[in-house]
Amino acid sequence: MGLKAHVLLKQNIDALLKARHLKRKDLAAWCRRSESWLSQIFRSDERNVPLKYLDRIADFFRLETYQLFQLGVVPNTDRRGGTDRRTLRDRRVNRAEDILKPPPTFAELAARANQLSPEAYQVFAHRAEAALVLAEPSRSDVSQPDRPGTAGPPAAQASQPRGRPR
Repeated sequence: MGLKAHVLLKQNIDALLKARHLKRKDLAAWCRRSESWLSQIFRSDERNVPLKYLDRIADFFRLETYQLFQLGVVPNTDRRGGTDRRTLRDRRVNRAEDILKPPPTFAELAARANQLSPEAYQVFAHRAEAALVLAEPSRSDVSQPDRPGTAGPPAAQASQPRGRPR
């Protein structure tokens, strides 16, 4: 004699709750019912989960409804404590998320630049100036943000001759 569907459903729900460190109270609230309603279903063998709540329960676990009735929905957790060693994020999506982020503000960039060493700041300033010149070719004088420990204010730096001294 095989495993009855309502028994398998209850076992899977309990296993999913345990694996995700959730409580029956959370599931009952998601179904807009009381905790005692769900407890009565799990205590009694004669009571079953009403069909109209199966979709909500599946949504709670981010599963399809039919997956609640499958054997092995939650892997055996005897050996490793039930946590997956791999991350659940897809690595291919990370770059897309970075591209969709808004660019940092000037204040954020200035705060990051002030944390750099003087040598690294010079490289940063040179690259930032080159990027601005490429972005706006008509602009000849590009000023740098103030930075403690540099050779004077931006206007003084712009007026100094560039290249090797003669």
